[in-house]
Amino acid sequence: MEDTFNLIDKNNLDEETINIKNENIKYMESHPELKDLLNDFISSILLHTPDDIFKYANEYFSNFKKKTN
Repeated sequence: MEDTFNLIDKNNLDEETINIKNENIKYMESHPELKDLLNDFISSILLHTPDDIFKYANEYFSNFKKKTN
């Protein structure tokens, strides 16, 4: 048995990728508020053009966390 990535492995990976994409589409369709949230986030990025997108995303979404005492 070889340790190489063969055609069967590629086919299995392709199938799994398609399944995951379909699950993601179903989830997004059943949660339309996510589309609004992501649109707002992308608009905010385009408006503020942050240098560090990951830091900006962390700060942006931290505002949505529930405050705990």
